[in-house]
Amino acid sequence: MDCLYSFIKILLSCSGMIVFLLAGYYLYSKELGAIPFLLLSFFLFYLAYRLMRTPGRLKTRDKNSRKRPRG
Repeated sequence: MDCLYSFIKILLSCSGMIVFLLAGYYLYSKELGAIPFLLLSFFLFYLAYRLMRTPGRLKTRDKNSRKRPRG
């Protein structure tokens, strides 16, 4: 079941990128090329924010996990 979920997720991502590229090409031909870049920047910001907020992605340093002095 998990494999099917990731396949659907990849399929939707690829189809979304194709739709985005076609819409970007259309807007670029109408001299509105900045709109797709603006939408892409919002999307990438959302992905980065979601990645940073995912628990367990970044390990926090504990006070006891500091490097021990040599010697």
